[in-house]
Amino acid sequence: DFQVTLKKHEVREKYIISSLQLKNLETNLWREVTHLWYSSWPPQGVPDDGSAMIAFLIEARSYMRGAQGPTVVHCSPGTGRTGTVIAIDLCIRDFETIRTVDIPKTVYSLRRDRAGSVQTKDQYAFIYQVLNLYATKLTGGALDSI
Repeated sequence: DFQVTLKKHEVREKYIISSLQLKNLETNLWREVTHLWYSSWPPQGVPDDGSAMIAFLIEARSYMRGAQGPTVVHCSPGTGRTGTVIAIDLCIRDFETIRTVDIPKTVYSLRRDRAGSVQTKDQYAFIYQVLNLYATKLTGGALDSI
């Protein structure tokens, strides 16, 4: 049996950050978990705001840097939206380090590990939209306006 305690709950415009404490009631061991939920992703289609996705990923990274455990990215089926978010994050990291992005190669690589990653043309186009926005903001020095 486990006990889950909500320690903190912050609502942003397009996503929610929760800090949870998970406690194993048999062993009394506990773990802190930070949960980031991009709550504005529509059930069908893609978000209409690439800036919010960039802000979400930047904030997620700030939590990942201090994390001692793994980072888990998941949607209901664990493929389309999950793959889209991971592809965007990987491409942003590539752009930051080598200033080059290969979206088809990134998606292909994801699909080798997780079949069905990035399921629709809209999701694929959303990756391009967010990366274009990120590159424009970063090279124009306006990334802090996101």
